[in-house]
Amino acid sequence: MSRRVHIISPDDWQGIVPYLSRQLKDGLAQFCEVTLSTQPERSADLNYFATWHPRDYPDMSDWGIPSVAMFTHLNTRDPGWYKGAIAKPDYVVAQSNHGRNILIENGRDPKTITVIYPGNEEFVVPRGNNTTGKVIVGISGRLYDNGRKREWLPLELAWGMSKEVMDKVHWLIAGEWWDFQVERMYTYGLSVQYAPRTLSDKSVRFDYDKYPQIFSYFDLYLCTSFVEGGPMGALQALATGTPVISPNYGYCSDFAGADSQGRERVIHYAAIEELAGKLEKFIESPYRVDPVVIPWENWGKEHLALFERIWAKT
Repeated sequence: MSRRVHIISPDDWQGIVPYLSRQLKDGLAQFCEVTLSTQPERSADLNYFATWHPRDYPDMSDWGIPSVAMFTHLNTRDPGWYKGAIAKPDYVVAQSNHGRNILIENGRDPKTITVIYPGNEEFVVPRGNNTTGKVIVGISGRLYDNGRKREWLPLELAWGMSKEVMDKVHWLIAGEWWDFQVERMYTYGLSVQYAPRTLSDKSVRFDYDKYPQIFSYFDLYLCTSFVEGGPMGALQALATGTPVISPNYGYCSDFAGADSQGRERVIHYAAIEELAGKLEKFIESPYRVDPVVIPWENWGKEHLALFERIWAKT
Protein backbone atom coordinates (compact mmCIF):
# COMPACT_ATOMS: atom_id res chain seq x y z
CA MET A 1 0.00 0.00 0.00
CA SER A 2 1.39 3.40 -1.02
CA ARG A 3 2.35 5.84 1.69
CA ARG A 4 1.06 9.41 1.54
CA VAL A 5 3.25 12.45 2.06
CA HIS A 6 1.38 15.66 2.77
CA ILE A 7 3.21 18.91 2.06
CA ILE A 8 2.18 22.04 3.94
CA SER A 9 3.09 25.19 2.02
CA PRO A 10 1.97 28.81 1.73
CA ASP A 11 -0.50 29.59 -1.03
CA ASP A 12 1.76 32.31 -2.48
CA TRP A 13 2.37 30.77 -5.88
CA GLN A 14 5.42 32.90 -6.74
CA GLY A 15 7.49 32.55 -3.56
CA ILE A 16 10.64 30.41 -3.34
CA VAL A 17 9.28 28.09 -0.61
CA PRO A 18 6.08 27.27 -2.55
CA TYR A 19 8.24 26.71 -5.63
CA LEU A 20 10.39 24.20 -3.73
CA SER A 21 7.19 22.55 -2.48
CA ARG A 22 5.82 22.10 -5.99
CA GLN A 23 9.13 20.69 -7.18
CA LEU A 24 9.09 18.22 -4.29
CA LYS A 25 5.50 17.19 -5.03
CA ASP A 26 6.39 16.51 -8.67
CA GLY A 27 9.55 14.65 -7.70
CA LEU A 28 7.79 12.37 -5.23
CA ALA A 29 4.69 11.69 -7.32
CA GLN A 30 6.19 8.74 -9.21
CA PHE A 31 7.11 6.98 -5.96
CA CYS A 32 4.25 7.64 -3.53
CA GLU A 33 1.02 9.52 -3.07
CA VAL A 34 1.56 13.24 -2.49
CA THR A 35 -0.89 15.96 -1.49
CA LEU A 36 -0.32 19.66 -0.85
CA SER A 37 -2.27 22.30 1.07
CA THR A 38 -1.78 25.06 3.63
CA GLN A 39 -2.66 22.85 6.62
CA PRO A 40 -1.32 19.52 7.98
CA GLU A 41 -3.44 16.37 7.79
CA ARG A 42 -3.91 13.68 10.43
CA SER A 43 -4.63 11.05 7.80
CA ALA A 44 -1.23 11.43 6.07
CA ASP A 45 1.68 9.08 6.71
CA LEU A 46 4.03 12.05 7.04
CA ASN A 47 3.54 15.81 7.19
CA TYR A 48 6.24 17.89 5.51
CA PHE A 49 6.29 21.55 6.55
CA ALA A 50 7.60 23.90 3.87
CA THR A 51 6.23 26.95 5.62
CA TRP A 52 9.42 28.72 6.81
CA HIS A 53 7.87 30.07 10.01
CA PRO A 54 7.43 27.73 13.03
CA ARG A 55 4.19 29.45 14.00
CA ASP A 56 2.69 27.17 11.33
CA TYR A 57 3.71 24.02 13.23
CA PRO A 58 0.82 22.79 15.40
CA ASP A 59 1.26 20.51 18.40
CA MET A 60 1.28 17.10 16.73
CA SER A 61 2.64 15.11 19.67
CA ASP A 62 -0.54 12.99 19.89
CA TRP A 63 -0.97 12.46 16.13
CA GLY A 64 1.27 9.40 15.97
CA ILE A 65 2.74 10.34 12.58
CA PRO A 66 6.16 11.86 11.84
CA SER A 67 6.72 15.49 10.90
CA VAL A 68 9.54 16.95 8.84
CA ALA A 69 10.30 20.64 8.38
CA MET A 70 12.30 22.33 5.64
CA PHE A 71 14.72 24.71 7.35
CA THR A 72 16.05 27.80 5.61
CA HIS A 73 17.45 30.22 8.19
CA LEU A 74 16.93 31.50 11.70
CA ASN A 75 15.08 34.73 12.29
CA THR A 76 17.40 36.35 14.80
CA ARG A 77 14.95 39.23 15.39
CA ASP A 78 12.36 36.87 16.87
CA PRO A 79 13.65 34.89 19.90
CA GLY A 80 10.57 32.69 19.84
CA TRP A 81 11.57 31.54 16.41
CA TYR A 82 14.38 29.37 17.79
CA LYS A 83 12.20 27.16 19.94
CA GLY A 84 9.71 26.49 17.18
CA ALA A 85 12.20 25.97 14.37
CA ILE A 86 14.44 23.67 16.36
CA ALA A 87 12.23 21.80 18.81
CA LYS A 88 8.87 21.15 17.16
CA PRO A 89 9.50 19.01 14.03
CA ASP A 90 10.64 15.40 14.45
CA TYR A 91 13.12 15.80 11.59
CA VAL A 92 14.57 18.73 9.67
CA VAL A 93 15.81 19.12 6.10
CA ALA A 94 18.49 21.81 6.01
CA GLN A 95 19.31 23.65 2.79
CA SER A 96 23.06 23.53 3.41
CA ASN A 97 25.74 22.26 5.77
CA HIS A 98 25.94 25.79 7.10
CA GLY A 99 22.26 25.56 8.04
CA ARG A 100 22.83 22.15 9.58
CA ASN A 101 25.59 23.56 11.77
CA ILE A 102 23.35 26.42 12.92
CA LEU A 103 20.70 23.93 14.00
CA ILE A 104 23.24 21.83 15.89
CA GLU A 105 24.70 24.90 17.62
CA ASN A 106 21.21 25.74 18.82
CA GLY A 107 20.52 22.31 20.26
CA ARG A 108 19.13 20.19 17.43
CA ASP A 109 20.14 16.51 17.46
CA PRO A 110 22.43 15.98 14.41
CA LYS A 111 20.81 12.57 13.81
CA THR A 112 17.53 14.30 12.96
CA ILE A 113 19.02 16.67 10.34
CA THR A 114 19.48 15.88 6.65
CA VAL A 115 21.03 18.24 4.10
CA ILE A 116 19.33 18.21 0.69
CA TYR A 117 20.15 20.72 -2.05
CA PRO A 118 17.42 21.94 -4.39
CA GLY A 119 17.93 21.73 -8.14
CA ASN A 120 19.07 24.48 -10.49
CA GLU A 121 19.29 22.72 -13.86
CA GLU A 122 16.71 24.99 -15.51
CA PHE A 123 19.32 27.78 -15.35
CA VAL A 124 21.60 26.02 -17.83
CA VAL A 125 20.74 28.26 -20.79
CA PRO A 126 22.78 29.96 -23.54
CA ARG A 127 24.82 32.93 -22.35
CA GLY A 128 23.16 36.32 -22.83
CA ASN A 129 24.78 38.91 -25.10
CA ASN A 130 26.09 41.78 -22.97
CA THR A 131 25.76 44.94 -25.04
CA THR A 132 26.25 47.41 -22.17
CA GLY A 133 30.04 47.57 -22.34
CA LYS A 134 30.03 47.17 -18.56
CA VAL A 135 30.36 44.36 -16.04
CA ILE A 136 26.82 43.21 -15.24
CA VAL A 137 26.32 42.64 -11.51
CA GLY A 138 23.10 40.74 -10.81
CA ILE A 139 20.87 40.78 -7.75
CA SER A 140 17.66 38.83 -7.29
CA GLY A 141 14.99 38.06 -4.72
CA ARG A 142 11.88 39.40 -3.09
CA LEU A 143 12.22 42.30 -0.66
CA TYR A 144 10.62 42.43 2.79
CA ASP A 145 9.60 45.38 4.92
CA ASN A 146 12.22 44.63 7.60
CA GLY A 147 15.28 45.40 5.48
CA ARG A 148 16.67 41.87 5.83
CA LYS A 149 17.81 41.85 2.21
CA ARG A 150 19.93 45.00 2.71
CA GLU A 151 18.64 46.28 -0.60
CA TRP A 152 20.42 49.60 -0.17
CA LEU A 153 23.83 47.93 -0.61
CA PRO A 154 24.46 49.03 -4.25
CA LEU A 155 23.95 52.65 -3.22
CA GLU A 156 26.16 52.20 -0.16
CA LEU A 157 28.86 50.85 -2.46
CA ALA A 158 28.41 53.78 -4.84
CA TRP A 159 28.81 56.26 -2.00
CA GLY A 160 32.12 54.70 -0.96
CA MET A 161 33.65 53.77 -4.32
CA SER A 162 34.98 56.01 -7.06
CA LYS A 163 32.70 57.11 -9.89
CA GLU A 164 35.28 55.72 -12.31
CA VAL A 165 34.78 52.22 -10.92
CA MET A 166 30.99 52.50 -10.62
CA ASP A 167 30.76 53.63 -14.24
CA LYS A 168 32.07 50.18 -15.22
CA VAL A 169 29.11 48.43 -13.55
CA HIS A 170 25.61 47.78 -14.86
CA TRP A 171 23.21 46.59 -12.16
CA LEU A 172 20.63 44.05 -13.33
CA ILE A 173 17.97 43.38 -10.70
CA ALA A 174 15.31 40.67 -10.77
CA GLY A 175 12.58 40.11 -8.18
CA GLU A 176 9.66 41.77 -6.48
CA TRP A 177 9.34 45.11 -4.66
CA TRP A 178 12.65 46.61 -5.87
CA ASP A 179 10.91 49.61 -7.50
CA PHE A 180 11.87 52.19 -4.87
CA GLN A 181 15.50 51.10 -4.63
CA VAL A 182 15.91 50.94 -8.40
CA GLU A 183 14.52 54.44 -8.72
CA ARG A 184 17.01 55.66 -6.08
CA MET A 185 19.89 53.99 -7.93
CA TYR A 186 18.77 55.52 -11.21
CA THR A 187 18.43 58.97 -9.64
CA TYR A 188 21.92 58.67 -8.16
CA GLY A 189 23.29 58.06 -11.66
CA LEU A 190 23.94 54.34 -11.55
CA SER A 191 23.50 52.21 -14.65
CA VAL A 192 20.61 49.98 -13.57
CA GLN A 193 17.90 47.84 -15.11
CA TYR A 194 14.92 46.30 -13.34
CA ALA A 195 14.33 43.23 -15.48
CA PRO A 196 12.11 42.42 -17.17
CA ARG A 197 9.97 45.44 -16.26
CA THR A 198 10.47 49.14 -16.80
CA LEU A 199 10.26 51.54 -13.86
CA SER A 200 6.80 52.66 -14.99
CA ASP A 201 5.44 49.12 -15.33
CA LYS A 202 4.37 48.41 -11.73
CA SER A 203 1.05 46.73 -12.39
CA VAL A 204 2.42 43.27 -13.24
CA ARG A 205 4.00 40.93 -10.70
CA PHE A 206 7.45 39.66 -11.47
CA ASP A 207 7.55 36.57 -13.70
CA TYR A 208 9.94 34.09 -12.07
CA ASP A 209 9.90 31.94 -15.20
CA LYS A 210 12.11 34.61 -16.78
CA TYR A 211 14.83 34.14 -14.16
CA PRO A 212 17.02 31.75 -16.24
CA GLN A 213 17.16 34.15 -19.20
CA ILE A 214 17.90 37.13 -16.94
CA PHE A 215 20.61 35.26 -15.02
CA SER A 216 22.32 34.38 -18.31
CA TYR A 217 23.41 38.02 -18.58
CA PHE A 218 25.06 38.21 -15.15
CA ASP A 219 28.85 38.53 -14.97
CA LEU A 220 28.78 38.46 -11.17
CA TYR A 221 26.00 37.67 -8.70
CA LEU A 222 25.84 39.74 -5.49
CA CYS A 223 24.24 38.44 -2.28
CA THR A 224 23.26 41.56 -0.34
CA SER A 225 21.79 40.06 2.85
CA PHE A 226 23.71 38.81 5.88
CA VAL A 227 20.88 36.38 6.79
CA GLU A 228 20.12 33.69 4.22
CA GLY A 229 19.47 29.98 4.07
CA GLY A 230 20.75 29.64 0.51
CA PRO A 231 20.10 31.87 -1.16
CA MET A 232 18.53 30.23 -4.21
CA GLY A 233 19.81 33.06 -6.41
CA ALA A 234 23.41 32.10 -5.66
CA LEU A 235 22.78 28.45 -6.54
CA GLN A 236 21.01 29.52 -9.72
CA ALA A 237 23.86 31.86 -10.70
CA LEU A 238 26.41 29.07 -10.23
CA ALA A 239 24.45 26.93 -12.70
CA THR A 240 25.11 29.59 -15.37
CA GLY A 241 28.84 29.67 -14.62
CA THR A 242 28.54 33.05 -12.91
CA PRO A 243 30.78 33.62 -9.89
CA VAL A 244 29.10 34.80 -6.69
CA ILE A 245 30.20 37.43 -4.18
CA SER A 246 28.58 36.81 -0.82
CA PRO A 247 28.88 36.51 2.95
CA ASN A 248 30.02 33.06 4.07
CA TYR A 249 26.70 31.26 4.51
CA GLY A 250 24.39 28.67 2.97
CA TYR A 251 25.22 27.47 -0.53
CA CYS A 252 27.86 30.20 -0.69
CA SER A 253 29.74 28.31 2.02
CA ASP A 254 29.12 24.79 0.73
CA PHE A 255 30.06 25.52 -2.89
CA ALA A 256 32.99 27.85 -2.21
CA GLY A 257 36.42 26.93 -3.54
CA ALA A 258 38.16 26.90 -6.88
CA ASP A 259 36.86 25.39 -10.10
CA SER A 260 38.93 23.22 -12.46
CA GLN A 261 40.86 26.28 -13.66
CA GLY A 262 41.59 27.59 -10.17
CA ARG A 263 38.96 30.36 -10.34
CA GLU A 264 37.03 31.12 -7.18
CA ARG A 265 33.35 30.19 -7.52
CA VAL A 266 32.38 32.24 -4.47
CA ILE A 267 34.11 35.40 -3.29
CA HIS A 268 33.39 35.96 0.40
CA TYR A 269 33.04 39.30 2.16
CA ALA A 270 32.22 40.22 5.74
CA ALA A 271 31.96 44.03 5.64
CA ILE A 272 31.18 46.78 3.14
CA GLU A 273 34.83 47.82 2.85
CA GLU A 274 35.91 44.29 2.01
CA LEU A 275 33.08 43.95 -0.49
CA ALA A 276 34.09 47.20 -2.22
CA GLY A 277 37.69 46.08 -2.59
CA LYS A 278 36.80 42.63 -3.93
CA LEU A 279 34.15 44.03 -6.26
CA GLU A 280 36.63 46.50 -7.72
CA LYS A 281 39.16 43.71 -8.25
CA PHE A 282 36.58 41.60 -10.09
CA ILE A 283 35.47 44.52 -12.26
CA GLU A 284 39.06 44.96 -13.42
CA SER A 285 39.46 41.24 -14.22
CA PRO A 286 36.07 39.50 -14.65
CA TYR A 287 35.95 35.75 -15.23
CA ARG A 288 33.56 32.81 -15.59
CA VAL A 289 33.57 29.57 -13.58
CA ASP A 290 32.68 25.95 -14.27
CA PRO A 291 28.89 25.60 -13.81
CA VAL A 292 27.60 23.87 -10.69
CA VAL A 293 24.49 21.99 -11.84
CA ILE A 294 22.17 20.03 -9.55
CA PRO A 295 19.30 18.07 -11.15
CA TRP A 296 15.85 18.44 -9.60
CA GLU A 297 15.56 14.67 -9.65
CA ASN A 298 17.86 14.61 -6.61
CA TRP A 299 15.44 16.82 -4.65
CA GLY A 300 12.68 14.22 -4.86
CA LYS A 301 14.83 11.10 -4.53
CA GLU A 302 16.80 12.29 -1.52
CA HIS A 303 13.61 13.32 0.26
CA LEU A 304 12.07 9.94 -0.51
CA ALA A 305 15.14 8.18 0.92
CA LEU A 306 14.79 10.25 4.11
CA PHE A 307 11.06 9.50 4.41
CA GLU A 308 11.66 5.77 3.96
CA ARG A 309 14.28 5.82 6.73
CA ILE A 310 11.79 7.60 8.97
CA TRP A 311 8.96 5.16 8.17
CA ALA A 312 11.26 2.23 8.88
CA LYS A 313 11.63 3.51 12.44
CA THR A 314 7.89 3.93 13.06
